[in-house]
Amino acid sequence: MQNRWDEQTVAERLLWRAEQTPSRVALEIGGRSLTYGELARESLAQAAALQQRGLGPGRRCVLSVDPHQLPSLV
Repeated sequence: MQNRWDEQTVAERLLWRAEQTPSRVALEIGGRSLTYGELARESLAQAAALQQRGLGPGRRCVLSVDPHQLPSLV
């Protein structure tokens, strides 16, 4: 039997966590960090930018990430 958590996407889990603990550190790289709230805001902004370029469910794209450029990591 699957529980609700097993049925959620990664994005849904992130947004849930951001609502529950927005100031908790979600990601640390090279001595810099992002909270769940920051990560959710950045993720939603990036998703909106991709949607404006025609990407959506079922479409694939490649993202290149420079870990030294937090918070624009996502």
